[in-house]
Amino acid sequence: MKCPNCGTEVEVGELFCPVCATEIEIVEDFQSADSLFREAGEKENRLNKKKADKWEARQKENLRRRRQRKRLAIVSFLMIFAVLCAVAIVLVINYNRDHSFDYQYGRAESARLSGNAASAEGFIEKAMALDPSSKEAKRLYALILIDEDREEEAETLYREMIAADPSSKEDYQALLDLLDREERPSDMKALLLSASDEIKEAFAGYLPSAPEFLDEPGDLTECIQVRFKTVKGQTIYYTTDGTAPDTESQVYDGKGISTDYGRNEIRAIAVNSYGIRSSVTVGVFDISHPVPDAPVVSPVSGTYKKGQKITVVVPSGYTAYYCFDTLPGVGSKKYTEPVNMPTGTHIFSVVLRDKDGRSSAATSETYIVQE
Repeated sequence: MKCPNCGTEVEVGELFCPVCATEIEIVEDFQSADSLFREAGEKENRLNKKKADKWEARQKENLRRRRQRKRLAIVSFLMIFAVLCAVAIVLVINYNRDHSFDYQYGRAESARLSGNAASAEGFIEKAMALDPSSKEAKRLYALILIDEDREEEAETLYREMIAADPSSKEDYQALLDLLDREERPSDMKALLLSASDEIKEAFAGYLPSAPEFLDEPGDLTECIQVRFKTVKGQTIYYTTDGTAPDTESQVYDGKGISTDYGRNEIRAIAVNSYGIRSSVTVGVFDISHPVPDAPVVSPVSGTYKKGQKITVVVPSGYTAYYCFDTLPGVGSKKYTEPVNMPTGTHIFSVVLRDKDGRSSAATSETYIVQE
């Protein structure tokens, strides 16, 4: 027997269904056709309900899965979109960075400081391509060229910058430093001499002044020690034979240069600590050889008594030499006191000689002394 409510098999004699507790009616072993149809219909309804429940459950599960797939698709799309956006941002950043003067210049500076001149050159070339007028980039490029021992190219670049801006003291200084390291003082001098007065004044320490005489050149009557005005940091080289002075010539020691009678031509240059030479200073000292006046002798020519003395006036700085009956010369007697007149007729001659050996004209007097 089956429960009319849930269809569970119920043992004969049971009054209630052990599953749903529905009361079991005790009927005869036979059923009417009407009850059988009803029972069959209820069973079919229960089956249909189970099928409907299962279908509904499957629909709900399918809906849940579709929603889940949709959510996954949305999440995936968003993730992919986010990745694409990130990639796009990185590409834009890289593009902007690669096309940024400041970035390329900064990378060039960093690479140079780290000793990687090749990388620094690549970065600075990109920076110069982005801003061809940048002085900072050109200056950094020149330093990189120097790091790579390409001084000639660096010099060319500095000269181009100076030509473009002749008032740029920074570029003049950089080029002067480069020429100084290469020990090229003549080129340093030529660079500054071709510059404006403003630049010359700014770098006056690089251009030595020509030596100045403390003693005025010209005609003199006695020998002197020629002196120069000295300047700190400069060495004076000079010649006395009319040749051009150089760094192999005599060095002025500050004590003076000896002169002699006649023409004394002194040429001098000053050389500073950079090895740059000044222009040549020329001084001519013509020192004449004045002849002393003939000495004064007394008494004058005449006849005198025995015992008369001859007196010679000897100026300070001179010595008198005398003799009788001949002209005084080497070996003549030195006058130190009045001289006795010898008896008879004699010619007394005397000359003056200065400390430099210059002799005056002779003074001669004829004396007649009787016995």
